[in-house]
Amino acid sequence: MRYRQDVPQLPEKVDQVQDAVRYSHVFPVAVETLGPLSDEAHSLIADIGRRAMLCTADPRETTFLYQHISVAVQRFNAVRLANTFTVSESPS
Repeated sequence: MRYRQDVPQLPEKVDQVQDAVRYSHVFPVAVETLGPLSDEAHSLIADIGRRAMLCTADPRETTFLYQHISVAVQRFNAVRLANTFTVSESPS
C-alpha cells in the first residue's frame, strides 16, 4: 500500500517527466480502420519490430506488432460502436 510520503512531490515528478521527454522521441501514428499506414508509420513499426527481434531472437516480432495494432483498432471500433445501437420496442 502506498502512503502519502511514498508519493513523489510535484517538483520531483516534473523532473522525471522532463528527463523522459529529453531522451524520448514522439512519433504520432494515425491508424484508420480502412486506411493505409504512412511510410513513416511503417518505418517506425519495422524499427520497433527489428529491435524487439534483437531482444527475443524471434523473426516474427514485426508481424506480431502489426497484429497487436490491428487488434487494438478492432477493439476500439467495437467499444465505439457498442452504445450506438438502440433497442426500440416494436409496435404491437
